[in-house]
Amino acid sequence: MKRRVTSSRTLRAAGSVMDVWPVENYAQYMPKGSDQERIAQHWTTVGSHLRSALSQYAFHHTAKR
Repeated sequence: MKRRVTSSRTLRAAGSVMDVWPVENYAQYMPKGSDQERIAQHWTTVGSHLRSALSQYAFHHTAKR
């Protein structure tokens, strides 16, 4: 009897790791748009962050002088 409980637990654990039949719809987590669109958006965001960082640096650097 103990062996059957152990094998049942093992199968349940393996199934939860593989998630053969997911409960949720994982499509919402998939990236939207083409690869080129996503890369372009990424670089747009990077450029925005760089401009912001340079503005903050210039503001703090000129304030010290």
